[in-house]
Amino acid sequence: MATSRKKSFLYTFLIFLLIFTLVMGAFAVVAYRSIPSTANINDCFTTSMFQVELCPKKSTYVRYNQLPKHLVSSLIASEDASFYFHQGFDWDEIKDSLEKSMDAGRWVRGGSTITQQLAKNLYLSKEKSLIRKMKEFFVSQEIEKKLTKTQIIEKYFNVVEFGKNIYGIRKASQHYFQKSPSELSPAEGAYLISLLPSPVKYSNSFHANKELSRYNKSRVNRTLSLLLLQGKISQEDHDAESARVDYGLWSPAPNYDDETEPSAVGIEEIRRDSSANSPTNPQTDSSDESDSATDAPSEAPSMESDIDSSSNF
Repeated sequence: MATSRKKSFLYTFLIFLLIFTLVMGAFAVVAYRSIPSTANINDCFTTSMFQVELCPKKSTYVRYNQLPKHLVSSLIASEDASFYFHQGFDWDEIKDSLEKSMDAGRWVRGGSTITQQLAKNLYLSKEKSLIRKMKEFFVSQEIEKKLTKTQIIEKYFNVVEFGKNIYGIRKASQHYFQKSPSELSPAEGAYLISLLPSPVKYSNSFHANKELSRYNKSRVNRTLSLLLLQGKISQEDHDAESARVDYGLWSPAPNYDDETEPSAVGIEEIRRDSSANSPTNPQTDSSDESDSATDAPSEAPSMESDIDSSSNF
């Protein structure tokens, strides 16, 4: 009797697996046949998601070498710690996201890489569906084939949303800090990166009274500690920028005496978080600019687990 039940269960499971595979295969075929062409990716065109003009020939376009290194490092630490190590999809992150979402009974964190976010911004819609996600997969693969990691970062910063009707790092830098991207301080750059998971929501405190919300302060301080841990900023810069976060990015800089230290997220806590599962062998692209190699972290702990990233679906 027991053997019969086992055979029945196995048979049912195999039938379910076959049906699931066929359904997923059908979705994949539909998605593949309808993926947009990426042939224009190095030309001037208007993006699909937010209708942003992306044109490398225009003076408003921000080149990679105009981006502060700390800004690029903040983006990677916050959004895609394995950016230099994957080819568009971070399967470990996707698995982790699914496990945490299943445990919570809801979607609690996103698994989208920087390449995926660029793919949907350039060529896809706001629709949340399995077919759109599969399109995102195929488009991401095409982007990774056609662009270097440096080029992906560059285009990402020129189209990504930083608030209501604020697209691209140039407009964001002007809107929030009245300066060009190259002039951003580490704390200012970290603040802009903290907006990415939900730009309209997380910029509310700025538009209401030019203050940092508790979420913003936590994210910016953690990013600064990661930059220090990775050797991207000095201890002196870290302490000075953390003091600005405590006091307010839009307020006059405070004068701390020798006995007063600004609060910051503990370095030891982040070091413990980063001790496991750190990638060690990035795949380099000989066509990348030299700057991209220096920005590739040897150990880049991610902050994605701290974010409700439903917008990254």
